[in-house]
Amino acid sequence: MSIKKSLAIGLIGIGMLSSGKAGVVVVHADRPTQTQQAQATAPQPTNPQLTVPQQVAKFKQLLQQNNWVGTALMVRHGQVVYYQASGYANVAKKIKNTTRTQYLINSTQKSMTAAIVMKVIANGQLNMTDRLSQWYPKVPNAKNITIRQMLDMTTGLEGPTATTKKALPAAKEATYLSQHLIFNAAKSGKWDYQSINYNLLCGIIQKKTGHDYQWWYEHEFVKPLALRQTSFSYQQSLTKSPRLAVGYAGNPKTNAIEYRRTKATDFTAGKQTRELGSGNLYMSPLDLFRAEAAICTGRIVSTADVNQLRTPGSTSSYGGGVYNRPTGYTIANGIGYGFSDMFVISNDGQNGLVLLSNLWRPKGQDQMFFYHLSQMEAFHQW
Repeated sequence: MSIKKSLAIGLIGIGMLSSGKAGVVVVHADRPTQTQQAQATAPQPTNPQLTVPQQVAKFKQLLQQNNWVGTALMVRHGQVVYYQASGYANVAKKIKNTTRTQYLINSTQKSMTAAIVMKVIANGQLNMTDRLSQWYPKVPNAKNITIRQMLDMTTGLEGPTATTKKALPAAKEATYLSQHLIFNAAKSGKWDYQSINYNLLCGIIQKKTGHDYQWWYEHEFVKPLALRQTSFSYQQSLTKSPRLAVGYAGNPKTNAIEYRRTKATDFTAGKQTRELGSGNLYMSPLDLFRAEAAICTGRIVSTADVNQLRTPGSTSSYGGGVYNRPTGYTIANGIGYGFSDMFVISNDGQNGLVLLSNLWRPKGQDQMFFYHLSQMEAFHQW
């Protein structure tokens, strides 16, 4: 069976190739990246002209020009039209990247975390207007911070300011992080990209429902969507598992392909639990597409709830863990620990790009490449 055919069957299994009916549709730094800052005010492109084969050819050309290392997926009209990998997942073991390789997805995980929060709200266990002080009263200004503001990142909270050396259970990690943050009054009510908001949301979910973040993720995404190329970072050895890509840093001066292990790529046990709900998932591009598609088309929560969740709460287009464009698609991107990633997905889940890489370019080439792709008319004006 060909790769294209087998992938198409996989998408059918979650409704991607149904007759247009909803079945499935289809960021890591504590400070906003150049891409994230630009996405808030970027002009909207118009007049797409390329056919699907031309789009695929152009996509392949851009990947080659950028010396792309990782796995890239392109979906058009519910069909996988491109899914290829390049480079090494593990240089020491001479394991190459494949379409089944799992990459750290960094901040793109926040989209799924936000959907879980919305699920708890839809279940009547939480409200958008609930205050942070109900669960973490010692956090500065907690009595004035709502769930809605945390989802929109307009709380003025910054952090975390410290990391444990050892991994902690989710509840203890959230408590620890709540004790290691600061409140910046000047940024309260304004958009400021800070992962601490989503870390604390995971703690709230557990306090309110009795189930930790991993339970919710597996219950809402892994099992119902049959995600078989998805793992939490702490479930396997990050440098020994044949399933997981190892993160590398490239040459700091050029865009050449060089695999370097540095302090910045060391995803320690403490860092893994610090990224609670904000960047400790490994996924393949296809699994990530399936998960995002499920959110967009109402498989996790209703489409009305998705619209509420993703309505931007500031001058930024950021809402519910993604950047939302008025032209009918969403974008997310992330970077950290030797990995960089992005997706562009139409709101009907029929079209999109997912790019996951385990070779971070210190000069920011990947982030600008992602931004370039997100702006190209042929890839999101479906």
